[in-house]
Amino acid sequence: MVSSSNLAPSAALAGQGVMLTSDIIIGQYLKSGQLVVPADNPHPIRWKSHFVYLKNSSKQKRIAHFCDWLTKRMAEQEAQQNEKVE
Repeated sequence: MVSSSNLAPSAALAGQGVMLTSDIIIGQYLKSGQLVVPADNPHPIRWKSHFVYLKNSSKQKRIAHFCDWLTKRMAEQEAQQNEKVE
């Protein structure tokens, strides 16, 4: 995963990986269909962000598996946080 806001979109557009980012950075690529949001996972920090990858990536199955794992982990973490609050 690339963390630089300048490099991450380029890497995702080149099919080199996935990124977690905001609408501001990748909105144009979502609208054009170049990048897609595989799972609508809310980030713990409440600004709108998306996990995206190249639409025709040859790694779609691996990305889907990773997204499933990420979704489960985020749900587990949210449940743990809710237990601490109660």
